[in-house]
Amino acid sequence: MSRNRRADWRRIKGKYSYTVEEAARALNLHRNTVRNWVRRGGLPAMTGSRPHLILGSVLIEFLKARRLALKRKCGVGELYCL
Repeated sequence: MSRNRRADWRRIKGKYSYTVEEAARALNLHRNTVRNWVRRGGLPAMTGSRPHLILGSVLIEFLKARRLALKRKCGVGELYCL
């Protein structure tokens, strides 16, 4: 478990299905983080039976969308502070 790190979507295999614990372990996150993604409705999971399963391809798209949502372009005449 590491703090202040983004989940790297390249650690997920698209053709596998993951339990919440397996996804958290693969992304080096706490399992409650992945559970919150599912519970808040952002990450679709098969919750009809236990254990809840998350498709790898869906998880990859979810992580890419999260990262893309955080990006902002500079306006005219603006620079990012380095």
